Amino acid sequence: MKKEHILIKFRPEATIENFIDNTNSPEPLRLNDEGTDIKLTFNAVNCDIVNKLIGDITSNATGYGKINIKMIKLCCPYILRYITHILNHCIAHSTYPSQWKHAIIKPIPKVKNPIEFKDLRPISLLPVLSKLFEKIIFTQLLSYLNEHNILPEVRSGFRNNEKIPILNQAKSLGIIMDNSFRFKDQISNYISRAYQNLRKIFPHRSSLNIETKKRLCEAFVLSQFNYCVPVYHAALDNVTSGRIKKVQNSCLRYVYEIRKYDHISHKFVDSGWLSMENRRILQTSCLHQNIIKYKHLPYLYNKITFRTDCAALHAPPVCVQRYST
Repeated sequence: MKKEHILIKFRPEATIENFIDNTNSPEPLRLNDEGTDIKLTFNAVNCDIVNKLIGDITSNATGYGKINIKMIKLCCPYILRYITHILNHCIAHSTYPSQWKHAIIKPIPKVKNPIEFKDLRPISLLPVLSKLFEKIIFTQLLSYLNEHNILPEVRSGFRNNEKIPILNQAKSLGIIMDNSFRFKDQISNYISRAYQNLRKIFPHRSSLNIETKKRLCEAFVLSQFNYCVPVYHAALDNVTSGRIKKVQNSCLRYVYEIRKYDHISHKFVDSGWLSMENRRILQTSCLHQNIIKYKHLPYLYNKITFRTDCAALHAPPVCVQRYST
């Protein structure tokens, strides 16, 4: 793109028009259902509340009207009651001055060298009094929503200084996710249940043949790790993967009645089992195959990028010349 075209495209008029055209109008908030007696009313404020709200404004940007918060704070002892009167008049008469509806739009580049409108982020510099009025309405509106329990519990944003608790782990659909997404607690539960089941079938090892013991291990021990394999497979570290491998080694010792510290590598081939890592790869690959072939899960299929879609594959081959020294 030529530099002259960039300058024409980023003219103030064109930039503001682009920001306005790409602004989505919010849906109206419906607070009162038909037939309810709960009504929302806004109350007048006193000078102390307005003075506190003025102190809470930290941005010194000059908006429409050429008055910044620093000027308001300097003159506050003399004009505070007049500002309070203006704000209360707007609340009492349900009016919003037209001068407060203007803002200075300042485009902030998202990248080092912006060349398109999408590389800019619009910042609105509002009048100081409109910020004060907004804080008053916001405080009373939030108090109303909390008092009548209108906001859903899962809505965490725009709360009144409520800190969201940070959890070390969370459980969803039977999977325990830790804050590092290593699923260590989940794997520990798998291993614990696997060893419990192995201890239950261990006393009968002498009365069962090898094939029966292999089936028991598959059904009651190794099957503990089959749930949600595609979720945790790629997140396992070497230590956790080694712990899972030890469970399979214990099953081999049970099947072939091998003592604890004796080698079992030669029996692993005889068992015909896949290693635990290869079992996870097989299950994950089967899921990918079903998604690609049958498209049963469109939301996952649409996230797959095929090699034929990559432009780099169609690039001409690179010729490399070798020079002898």
